[in-house]
Amino acid sequence: MYRKRVDAYRVAWKQYDRVILNAITSRLELQFYLPVIDASIAPMIPSFSTPLQINFKSEPDEFVDILTHELIHILMSDNRENIEPDDLVKIHWSEYEPKIGIHIMVHAVLKYVYLDVLKQPDRLKRDIHRSQTPAYALAWKIVEESDYSAIIEQMSDFVEQRKK
Repeated sequence: MYRKRVDAYRVAWKQYDRVILNAITSRLELQFYLPVIDASIAPMIPSFSTPLQINFKSEPDEFVDILTHELIHILMSDNRENIEPDDLVKIHWSEYEPKIGIHIMVHAVLKYVYLDVLKQPDRLKRDIHRSQTPAYALAWKIVEESDYSAIIEQMSDFVEQRKK
């Protein structure tokens, strides 16, 4: 059962991998530090980025969204440019706990991927609906009430300033 699920995850991800990875790296002007990022798939664990682990509970199409979410975390925190997202959170979202500030950035990039890159607004609706934890829900609320492109532009400006 698990082997079939992993195979289905691979097929689903393969449809989007290059498009998503090219979009997030070029838009954020960051490159992954590691050339290969291993992902562990296991039952009964929450999904998280360090180390990259994803639960078996999602359908293959949802897996693409979850993996994209976690890869954005990895790109923002472990990149060749040595950019630390915590510094940007302190500048722009210091009134929120760090987890919310980080997810404002992650969710803005996800919205960009869903709407501008994949042109699949249903993914955005599903992701917002699936985000039931208070920190994720508040981050989505902030992104929905803001201009996600402006949030990403703040991120890009920060990266550009740090590269100098």
